[in-house]
Amino acid sequence: MSKLSSVLKYDLKRYLRFIGMAYLWMIGIVVVLPTIVQIISNGTNNLGGFIQNLFSSTLVSAIFVNFVLLFCLGSLTYERFEFFIQNGISRRTAWASKWIGLTLMALVANIYNQVFSMVTIWGTTKFDDSVPYLETYGKFFGERWMDLTMMFVFTMIFTMCVFVMGMFLGSIFALLARSTRRIVYVAIPLIGVIVITIFGKLISSHVISTEGIDIFLKWCVGYNSSLGYFNPLPPLGIMLAWIIIGSLISRYLNLKLKIKRGE
Repeated sequence: MSKLSSVLKYDLKRYLRFIGMAYLWMIGIVVVLPTIVQIISNGTNNLGGFIQNLFSSTLVSAIFVNFVLLFCLGSLTYERFEFFIQNGISRRTAWASKWIGLTLMALVANIYNQVFSMVTIWGTTKFDDSVPYLETYGKFFGERWMDLTMMFVFTMIFTMCVFVMGMFLGSIFALLARSTRRIVYVAIPLIGVIVITIFGKLISSHVISTEGIDIFLKWCVGYNSSLGYFNPLPPLGIMLAWIIIGSLISRYLNLKLKIKRGE
């Protein structure tokens, strides 16, 4: 077995353990706890329908959990690097295993979401009201099977963007000293507030026109006033570009990592 296969096997076991625990907590909070409260307050009347509605609501919860988990797992960089480099695993192998492992986890998560979505919309003609994506982008092709296929592709690419963002930011912070990271954690929110405040003042005083920004943002999300609905292709292209660029930068920064003595 190659080193990449061994590391990937280790990563997948670790990722599945994290995701399994998160899903157990999610089901406990979203389904089990409300069911217990329902039984205590109203007994078993219409309990089956109540539980079915709870499981339908876990679709949005699962999507949120997937995004948070994949971002966090992607951002964990230095400790993972330190563990592997001390066990004879190269930076390239460790990074490749992480990227492949998170991609597989994103695939599994989106298959789960797709199956749950199909169950949710089964037998209803108002399928665009059942799944948030379809309500926005589900009218572009005009064919249900094409819109559902694009939903899977779109959410898969978006999920990959989330973990690539985690890998990108994790790689940057992993290169910084602990004291520098603390300064950055405080400085970034402050700078963000200042920039937003200044930008808002410039817009309110008509120094900056929002027309061009508005047009650009509408294009980014695929809105077309003549169509009256959203085109998924422009945001899909932007996300694919980010996955490539973010992954390459993350890989480059990972190759620069070194053991930090005293941390």
